[in-house]
Amino acid sequence: MKEYVFLRINDKFKDLFSGSNISSFLELYYRREESVFYKQQFRLFLEKNREKEIVQYLKNKLANREELSVTINTLTLVNSFYNTKETLELNDNYLLLKGNFEKSIFSRYLCEYDSNFLMIDINNNKIERLALVN
Repeated sequence: MKEYVFLRINDKFKDLFSGSNISSFLELYYRREESVFYKQQFRLFLEKNREKEIVQYLKNKLANREELSVTINTLTLVNSFYNTKETLELNDNYLLLKGNFEKSIFSRYLCEYDSNFLMIDINNNKIERLALVN
């Protein structure tokens, strides 16, 4: 199962995590559970998600798809033809995408919604700007 985390760095710190420094943000992501200090530091760097706005945007884009189901903070897209399923969980300052897909439909539309997302590939321990991935 593929697993990705989407987050945005606060405008105040964008220059700090640009170019080759982006890997230091990945290190901070993995160390955030080690101590309260790292957890607070990590949250400080992130922008809060506008969850309602994101859900509304994705609902509008995927309105013609019967396979889309929406709960309080989770969107699920099932494609029975390709036998794929992807789930997008919305949290305060990050989005979590899980599924068994070749190319994610959610990530494509998230890129259109906001190209400033960073994407962490949990399975491969990589971080990239979402606009560069799509």
